[in-house]
Amino acid sequence: MRETAREYLARMERYLGDDDPFDVLRSTPRALRRLVAGAPRRRLTSGLAPGKWSAIEILSHLADVDLVWGYRIRKILEEPGARIQPMEQDRWVEECRYAEARADEALEAFAALRRAGEHGYFGRLTIRKIVRMLAGHDRNHAGQLRRILG
Repeated sequence: MRETAREYLARMERYLGDDDPFDVLRSTPRALRRLVAGAPRRRLTSGLAPGKWSAIEILSHLADVDLVWGYRIRKILEEPGARIQPMEQDRWVEECRYAEARADEALEAFAALRRAGEHGYFGRLTIRKIVRMLAGHDRNHAGQLRRILG
């Protein structure tokens, strides 16, 4: 039986629990590198059961999901209320031939999407820093509006 979208989202919330999602996002590439380090190819290409994804397929999936969600976030910012298409993840696994990928390349693609950028004025920016900066920015300008309109 396939889970509903609501069940899936609830399951993801349970996985996260009370942990800071930004801490999780930041630490996942490093944790995955440790898990994959030194694993032989045959272990990386075997799933736990027939029809289950292998480690390489999971790593490739993670990289593609970051690309897809990055696009979706940009689409929402550009066009509030935009229609967001679901991802046919099993088809991506097959069509993109994830099973033939190299674990180190799949992991590097995934990790690259989690890196920080260098801003000409603000210096090194991570997503966490941007989110915190925007939250402070909101409060700054809300305070200005309260003083102006107050």
